[in-house]
Amino acid sequence: NPTDDLILDIENGNMEKFIQESWWISLQHLKDDAGVYINGKKVPAIDKDCYNYTHRKLFENESYNDCKVKRFEIFVSENGDIPFEGISYYRKGMKIGPVDVDFKIPEKLKGKLWGYIEFDEKYEIKLIEIENNTHFGVAKNKKRTTTYQNMKVFISERLKKSLIAWKYIKQDRNEDERLSNILSDMAKEVQSLFVSMEFPKLGTGSIKPDYSFRLYD
Repeated sequence: NPTDDLILDIENGNMEKFIQESWWISLQHLKDDAGVYINGKKVPAIDKDCYNYTHRKLFENESYNDCKVKRFEIFVSENGDIPFEGISYYRKGMKIGPVDVDFKIPEKLKGKLWGYIEFDEKYEIKLIEIENNTHFGVAKNKKRTTTYQNMKVFISERLKKSLIAWKYIKQDRNEDERLSNILSDMAKEVQSLFVSMEFPKLGTGSIKPDYSFRLYD
């Protein structure tokens, strides 16, 4: 007893598009007659290389903290010739959901930018812990976790540098200098904190239990 909305999505092709975007990585690796079928018709796999991109950039085997990235690829097409839109993360070849970034993407790139990111198996296990029950997005309040933030920072940094290099956004020199000064001040405060708590000079002394701290504002 499928709902009318589901039947309509099957008939108008929306279901096929949804499957192609959700499992485009997995569909490419299926052999022989294996696949996803709708009314007996096999859903064709999307080939990301069959589009007219203006720019593309691939990052492989990189990391941010304990976030180990197998590949992160970004695509821009001036004429909108892209298979999907936005930056999404995938696990086991399946799209889980979009990822927020730390800066505003220019309006002129709407409908012209997309990308995907995949991780090593160890980090995929951590990502499972923040997924919602349907595995199509992040669970409520889980975007504050270190797991999500590591992924977000990795994507934001590399995406912003790429867009600057492609001249879609300008490098804000004043902002860079301001952030550098903030980091320098933070480093001094943290070092003072350790000294006040009688920690030995870094790299010396006996091994102590793990110690963690958080910084606000």
